Formats: sequence, C-alpha cells, structure tokens
Amino acid sequence: MIMEADLYASVSADAVVKRVNRRMKCLGITLKAMRPRRRRTHFGQFYLVGPDDLVTDKHVDLEQTARELGVLMDNEEIRTPSPGKPC
Repeated sequence: MIMEADLYASVSADAVVKRVNRRMKCLGITLKAMRPRRRRTHFGQFYLVGPDDLVTDKHVDLEQTARELGVLMDNEEIRTPSPGKPC
C-alpha cells in the first residue's frame, strides 16, 4: 500500500528560495528571508527586493510564489523544521 506521504518530496525552504531567485534573476528581483526580529512583523518572513535595492513586496508567501513561478512541483512540499531543532 502506498501512503500519501510517500508521494511527496520534501524540499527545504532554503532550496526553494534559491530556485525562486534563479528564476527571477533576469528581472533583477531577489527573494530574501527576514530573521526573526522586530522588523519581521513589518516585512514578513519573506520579502522581495527590486533592482534598486528597494523592497517591492512584503509578506511574500514562499510556497505560492514558488508554485506560480513553476519552481515547486505538485509532488513537492516545503519541509518545515521540527520544533526545537535548528533550521
């Protein structure tokens, strides 16, 4: 019997960020991750920076963006770190 979990490949968030950045490089746009600090509430965990180093979009949904760009396949899911373990 094949379990549903066996059908999905787990991909780290860092790998997905790298995929997104390779896809958007020609546009001069970079996806960045914000460290957990006070500014994270303003920018969100992920944000986009344009060619002039200005923030163009805040609170970016990594999975949605990756799927829209076609860099996260239907059979892939973003691996979330276990509580208490480093990323």
